[in-house]
Amino acid sequence: MKPAFDLILFDLGGVLVDISGSNETMQFMKQAVPATEFWRRWLYSSGVRAFESGQCDSEIFAARVVEELDLSVTPARFIESFKQWVRGPFPGALELLEKLSAQISLGCLSNTNPHHWPLVSETMALGRYFKHPLISYQIGMMKPDAEIFEYAIKTTGHPPSRILFLDDNDINVQSAQRCGLTALYVQGLEDAKTELKELGFAV
Repeated sequence: MKPAFDLILFDLGGVLVDISGSNETMQFMKQAVPATEFWRRWLYSSGVRAFESGQCDSEIFAARVVEELDLSVTPARFIESFKQWVRGPFPGALELLEKLSAQISLGCLSNTNPHHWPLVSETMALGRYFKHPLISYQIGMMKPDAEIFEYAIKTTGHPPSRILFLDDNDINVQSAQRCGLTALYVQGLEDAKTELKELGFAV
């Protein structure tokens, strides 16, 4: 069975890339919250949104995040931790992209920044597989805003229903679905592989 898609867009952190270094930042919060709540606050933090859409520098970002998330560390300590969020691709991620790239066009749709994207794209070599790298700080838009999904549809030139989007944050998945994309919530690489196999891809 031929998969009914023209393009797969991957979220990076939590799908292809291990960002378990974020756990340290969660521990800096003066009042502990579940991971889902941390990521909700992160997505809607004005400091995060400004930095990961290319509108402010690291210094302003750090100061605002420390204040908004009520962290118990200095901005300098937060940035030191933040730079270490990305631990590497999940085992098998490069092999998965290699297999998929022979079957379908690939892209990524990621909220990321000048610290993390070069590591993922160049040092970890994931970038070579993405025909459509849609990177928030480069295009000035962020998930879960509808405009970034509309931008993805326009830029890639594919009908939204024929774009498969995989993300580990349900807020982003729901927003993508409202924009017409076929969006799936996945937790990690193995979950993504299971979903892709069920859709007819050889993984």
